[in-house]
Amino acid sequence: MANVNAVDPSYFNSYAAELVGKFQRISHLVSHNATTGNYHEEILKSFLKHFLSDRFSIKSGFVFEDNERVSKQIDIIIVDESYPATYIFKEGDFAIVRPEAVVAVIEVKTTLNAAQFKMAVENIASAKSLMEFPTNLVGAIFGYETDGAAIISDTKISNWLRRSAVEQVRGNRGTTGPDIVTFFKDNSSLFRYNAQTNLIGDGDEYRKFYISPGVPRPEAETGWQLSMILALIISSCERREFQRTHMFGQGQANKLLGSENILVTDYAFKFGEGRLQDPVPEPSQAV
Repeated sequence: MANVNAVDPSYFNSYAAELVGKFQRISHLVSHNATTGNYHEEILKSFLKHFLSDRFSIKSGFVFEDNERVSKQIDIIIVDESYPATYIFKEGDFAIVRPEAVVAVIEVKTTLNAAQFKMAVENIASAKSLMEFPTNLVGAIFGYETDGAAIISDTKISNWLRRSAVEQVRGNRGTTGPDIVTFFKDNSSLFRYNAQTNLIGDGDEYRKFYISPGVPRPEAETGWQLSMILALIISSCERREFQRTHMFGQGQANKLLGSENILVTDYAFKFGEGRLQDPVPEPSQAV
């Protein structure tokens, strides 16, 4: 099981501040995009290793079903080591992994723009499409910063989701889409979220989660985003434990989700459609 105690999400603020410091430090020293991108992956891997038990390892590489069905290269793969035939190939932190052993896939983007978003969505969809039940695999996009304005606009999110490159996600009713897109420095995240069931990772609509405008937002208070990513991963770990033992876990994932300052938009986004229009009230009928 994942090794996480019940802590307030604000506990993760120190990890967020450390992550920001490391990102900025390497960016000041090295301007080569591929080099900094690889290092940013390692920073996020290091964070995740603090909270996952030894049963779950963290790799980069590919998800492999057969020669005809192989994912695109994935930045971070969370692997359940309890499977007897987990790997097709493994050397160091690089691996080619069987789908049934994969808990989560994460794409890390230093600067998340339209092209990088398209690539990340396609990579996650390529892994999820190999799963018997795609919704059981957590898919996350971690964008450290976005190009352009300091705060990503609804218009930009809407345009990204409407692009033809996301047809595979729309064709699968959203099941192969990411469960979370984190705009880290913007202090907001986009979640696949069912407002009817109040469940994250359910349905094919997305809502933006963000900090209340009335709350001070220093970079050190972005820890809730790390908490949410971790909660999704741990939820997947707990689900696997239930499938293996038929015993319910301790519900550690839910203990990471609460924060009184986090708001959710009352409107939704959808792949292929962008921001959905607010529902039009039905005309009243004459008596």
